[in-house]
Amino acid sequence: MGMWTTSIRLLRWAAFLVPLGYAGMLLAVAVHEGVGHGGTALAFGGSFHGLVVRLDGSGFARSYAEGHRLEVLAGGIVATTVLGFGLLAACAFVRGPLLGSALAVLALTQLLDGLPYGFWNAVSAKPPGDVGRILALAEWPPLRPILLIVLGALHLGAVVLGTRALLGAVRRDTGRSRSAEVVGTGVGLTVFTAVGAALFPWEQITGTSTLLVTTVDTAVQGLVVLVCLWVPGPAPVARPATQGAWVGGVAGSWVLCAGVVAAVACWLARGWFW
Repeated sequence: MGMWTTSIRLLRWAAFLVPLGYAGMLLAVAVHEGVGHGGTALAFGGSFHGLVVRLDGSGFARSYAEGHRLEVLAGGIVATTVLGFGLLAACAFVRGPLLGSALAVLALTQLLDGLPYGFWNAVSAKPPGDVGRILALAEWPPLRPILLIVLGALHLGAVVLGTRALLGAVRRDTGRSRSAEVVGTGVGLTVFTAVGAALFPWEQITGTSTLLVTTVDTAVQGLVVLVCLWVPGPAPVARPATQGAWVGGVAGSWVLCAGVVAAVACWLARGWFW
């Protein structure tokens, strides 16, 4: 009976978080391209004529601002990073486990959209990736090591803070620092990182092997999860979600995912231009 109950709880968390994770990944691409590149171009008096978002997590924007190419190129990573850390900050004020875990997942998808992309593009330092183009335009040799250090540190910090926020939210539902749900969520997060890295066309964008990126990113995420599980911090205050909250949360997660996937498949994957 205990094993059956635990399995149901694990499946319940998976049904809630998995669609949120995929929808968040696609939303992060839209923010990167539309708000980041497009919005930055418009802010500097340039033009923004549309964007493409694909189901594998890739995309591009048609945006340009005369004399501000560096700012427009950097805008994508800056937009998702600022939004991601903003969502993580909001997690600190949320006590409900479902809302807290949802914010943590959406924050992670934003942060893992731009930061690893920027870091690995700085490693290869080749266009057509945004950072590769920035380095080519800037023509300042010290910029590459600076970007490697800054983007690498931000990436690691995002993984640590996002993982702690997500596991903390799950702990509030269980009332325990270590439980099957907490461990399962950590493992699921590591698998999600691996799948997301494996799906992204790294060779085309950064010139870096997909196998290398997937292996390193998954290893980093797995190590962070192990540390967070081993050193859980203060005992959580139990705030278990009600059955009604679970039904609404799972349904809302799938509706959001279906809506985002439909929008991408029907419009954004083909390109939305004006």
